[in-house]
Amino acid sequence: MIHPTRNMKTSPLCNSLAFLLLILTAPVFAGDSQPDYPVRDADKVSRIVMPGNYPDPTILKHGDKFYLTHNSDDNVPGLPIWESTDLVNWKRITNVLQKHIGAAWAPEIIHHNDEFFIYFTVMSPERVLENYVVKSKDIMGPWSEPLFMDVAGIDPGHIVDQEGNRYIYMSKGWIYDLSPDGLHIMSEGRKVYEGWEIPEYWLIECFCGESPKLIYKDGYYHLLTAQGGTAGPATSHMVVAARSKNVDGPWENSPHNPIIKTWNKSERLWSKGHGTIFDAGDDEWYMIYHGYEKNFLTLGRQVAIAPMIWDDEGWFHVADEMELEDAVAVDWRDEFDGPELLPNLAFLSRADVESGYELKKGQLILEGVGEKISDESVLLSNAEHRSYQVETKLQVDAGVTAGLVVYYDGVANGGMAVKKDTVSQIVKTNDSRSPQKIKEGSEVWLRIQNLEQDIAMFYSLDGESWEKFDFGMEVSGWHHNSFGRFRSLRIGLFAYGEGHAVFDYLDYRSL
Repeated sequence: MIHPTRNMKTSPLCNSLAFLLLILTAPVFAGDSQPDYPVRDADKVSRIVMPGNYPDPTILKHGDKFYLTHNSDDNVPGLPIWESTDLVNWKRITNVLQKHIGAAWAPEIIHHNDEFFIYFTVMSPERVLENYVVKSKDIMGPWSEPLFMDVAGIDPGHIVDQEGNRYIYMSKGWIYDLSPDGLHIMSEGRKVYEGWEIPEYWLIECFCGESPKLIYKDGYYHLLTAQGGTAGPATSHMVVAARSKNVDGPWENSPHNPIIKTWNKSERLWSKGHGTIFDAGDDEWYMIYHGYEKNFLTLGRQVAIAPMIWDDEGWFHVADEMELEDAVAVDWRDEFDGPELLPNLAFLSRADVESGYELKKGQLILEGVGEKISDESVLLSNAEHRSYQVETKLQVDAGVTAGLVVYYDGVANGGMAVKKDTVSQIVKTNDSRSPQKIKEGSEVWLRIQNLEQDIAMFYSLDGESWEKFDFGMEVSGWHHNSFGRFRSLRIGLFAYGEGHAVFDYLDYRSL
């Protein structure tokens, strides 16, 4: 497509007016990209099946159950596995990674030769991108230690050809031969797919060919790829499809591309992409993917699903009807009276899952780690509601600062900190705003309310009468487009300094 204002010697004002006219009058599709089917009403055929930040979902049907894992970032434990029988109600059943090796991204879960495998990318603590694989005979584990795979790129996708040979696809259309055991790269990379050409005037973040996912059906290998960038403008991310008779191509792009996309900011989900197509049984096909909820990027990338239908030419696209309902986000409370923390709680960047805390007599004892909250030794859980309340009760040793936070990263965070004889607000790492004197060793109750991204903070010395702090926060900008890192705004507990903090419970409920 030739841009109408290109190669024209006009004033900056004229160029600006011409560009504005182009944007206002441009059709949704243009030229060769125009599909031969109507664009579906995305809000009617998309459902959120995992509210909250569970990005880069990958799904496996095994027997009568579905298993899902996803990007777990720097959480310890990491790579949680969820189980479902209906694609809407999911139960977290185990965690694959027990030690921190970096931020775990874009996994691919598969079953082959009576073994489960998960291939995934890691952003190491040194900010180096690496790829790993783990395996297990049982979905519940034990899972092997992560094995480094000497392969370039990100977002590994696994496929077995009709002769039984195994391959890994990587970002930007590269393919590598795998060893029969699925653990080692056996060839140099071959670039076999260039992607789908995005119309020039579409507002995207980048071309960014990522997240290759493959299936084989009716004589064709079908390749899904994420393009357009993961965040950025609401209309950037998308899922495109191609097919070939051979894993090495040549690949023919689908006439229905893009299969999944946010067409404009009025839709409920923004930046939809990173899709996997699968047969749910009885030839019912779906695509699972992620997207941000409109105007609530702080909740992160939520898992969504859309029904797929195959046309007479052997291509798939979004169906006209959806039978599944949205999943319902739930309230929860950890009394710390069990042998383990609730599975939704994870430490950020801890060396392993066992260090730094103890559960004893119905209390959580957190060891102070680091010298400030930005050292990122926090115990966190996803928030899953637009409005919610989180509450805890604690006591601290004299040398410890501990409390309750809403936390994006070491810069974007806010909450309350209890020290030796004060309780104060935390405002972007400053833990000394509005100090209130308390008796040393006092029990203190803390409560945070997030009311559609407006934060209010309260404390109590008896659990019944509450004092509201003077400083409220507006946090709608605490997301990836502002701070990077592809995280969400989570809730959690922290302790730093010398000594321990003792928490009696952590309660999360919708408002």
